[in-house]
Amino acid sequence: MNPTAPQTHNKQPVRSSWLKKLGWMALIWLGSIAALSVVAYFFRYLMGMINFTS
Repeated sequence: MNPTAPQTHNKQPVRSSWLKKLGWMALIWLGSIAALSVVAYFFRYLMGMINFTS
């Protein structure tokens, strides 16, 4: 065994890894929806400023 090799022993269960990945994916998705909402409301505000409403 090579003492300088990185340790590959992982004592955490595989399930928590998948839950963590799913959580990050949900967080990124929610962040993108929030960013799109901010941009949409900004454009709506600009269109209202120039009286370009439907």
